[in-house]
Amino acid sequence: MGQWLRGGPSGQSLIKRVGPWHDLIKAEHLMSPTHPPGPSRHRHRHRHRHQRPSPEKKQKQGILRSDFSEEQVRHKRPQPEKKQKQGILRSGFSEEQVRRQRSPPEKKLKQMSGEKNINGALSDDLLSNIFDRVPAHDIYKARLVCRRWYHVTHTHKTYALLFTKYRAVFSMGTRDGRVEITKLRQQNTSVAVTDCSQLCLAVAEGGKCTELILSHHSSGVILNLPSLVTRSATPMYSWGVSCARDFMDLKVVVFIPGDPYIGVKMDEFHVLTIGEGEDDDESWRVVQAEPRVFKCKPVLITDGFMHWVLHEDRLLTMNLETEEFTESPEPGYSIGPSGEVKNTYLSTGKYLSLLRECGKLYWEVWEMDPRTFAWRMTGDFSLEEHRSQFESTSKDVAIIPVGWVKYLEVLVLCANLRKNKILIYNLVKEEMEKMKLTCRVGYYSIHPYEV
Repeated sequence: MGQWLRGGPSGQSLIKRVGPWHDLIKAEHLMSPTHPPGPSRHRHRHRHRHQRPSPEKKQKQGILRSDFSEEQVRHKRPQPEKKQKQGILRSGFSEEQVRRQRSPPEKKLKQMSGEKNINGALSDDLLSNIFDRVPAHDIYKARLVCRRWYHVTHTHKTYALLFTKYRAVFSMGTRDGRVEITKLRQQNTSVAVTDCSQLCLAVAEGGKCTELILSHHSSGVILNLPSLVTRSATPMYSWGVSCARDFMDLKVVVFIPGDPYIGVKMDEFHVLTIGEGEDDDESWRVVQAEPRVFKCKPVLITDGFMHWVLHEDRLLTMNLETEEFTESPEPGYSIGPSGEVKNTYLSTGKYLSLLRECGKLYWEVWEMDPRTFAWRMTGDFSLEEHRSQFESTSKDVAIIPVGWVKYLEVLVLCANLRKNKILIYNLVKEEMEKMKLTCRVGYYSIHPYEV
C-alpha cells in the first residue's frame, strides 16, 4: 500500500510515492489535538504472566511480551503501512467506539496508585488553569497523558507566534501571564507561511521559482514537489502550506499574480494535496480568479482556511478541505469623521482578526466566524498613555500591529518596519515593554502556529 501526492486539474490525483515523508506528516498531525491518544498498551497488565493469550487476541490488545523471540515479535508487529492505516481509521471512530477500545484513565490511575480517582478530583477549570502555567512547548506532551487531558487541552488550544529569518527561528508565547521567548534550533526558513513549526515550504536551492521543496525539520526529510507550470513571469506571492480540517491531507497553495505584459490577465492559485491518491496525473490544480488580490500581503492561515487580502479590504477565503473559494464581506463598521481607516488583518491561529485603527493610537478588534464569515466586534484599546515609548522608538509614529502572542491579551506592535525594535503590549494589564531583535522587523516572517 503506497502513499501518494494528490493534486491536478479538477481535483484529480498526482501519483508520487513519498515513503517515510508521508509517515512523518501522519505521525505529526494524527497526534494533534484533533486525534486522541490510541488504545492503552497496558490495559491487561493484571493478567497472570503464565496465561498467554491467543495470537489473535494478543494482536488486538497490542501487547508484545518479552517471552517472544525477536523474530516472532517482528512477524507479529504490523507493517508501517498497516499501522498507519489503522491510525487513520482509528481517528474516524466515534466516541463510543474509542471508549470501548481503551480503559478509562481514571481506572488506570486507581490500579497504579491504589488511590481513588486522583485525576477526576481536578475540575476542568483547575486543569486549564494549571496548563496555562505550563510552558507552551510542553502542552503537546500533556495531551498524551490521558483522554481527559487530551479533551481539556483540545478545548483550550495553545498558539505561539513564530519569528523566522534565514536560519534563525524563535517563538513567543505566554506562561503564567508573562511573555516567554523560546529559541529553536537553526533550520531552513522561508517567507512561505505554515501552521506547523516543523514544516518549511521553500524554493529549491539553485532552482527556479517554479521548483519547490517541502522539508521536515526534525527528520531532515525533503520532498521535491512537481514543477509549477504558469505563463506568468511575475514571481509567486502569498504562498503557504497547511492542514485540512480533517488532518488527513496537507495542502500546498501558491498564489501567482497575472502578468498583463504578456497577456496573462487572471490571478492563479496553484493547489497541491499531499495525501493518498491513486491517479497518475502529475500536475497542480490551477484555479483562476480576477486580479484583485493585494500581492504584497502574506497569506493568512486559520484552522482549515487560507485567506488573501483583496484591494477593497475584503477577503478571499479558501476552504482547505473542499478547496472552495469564498469572498468574505468586510465588517459592518461605520467610517469615522475623517473617512480614513487603516485595517490590519491578523491570524490568531484559530480565528481571523481585524484591527481597525479608527483614531490616533486607538483600535477596534473584530473577529470573523469561520463558519458563516460574519464579523463581530470583540473590543477596543488605546495606546495614548504609551505615546512616549513610541516617539522614543521612531520619530514618525505609525504603529503597525504585527501579531497576537495570545489572542485578546498580548499583542506585538511595531513603530517602524525598518527598525529592529518591537513593542509587546498586554491589553489586560495595559502594560508595554520593548524588545530588540537581531535585525529589522521587516526581514522576519511572523505568523502564529499551534504548539
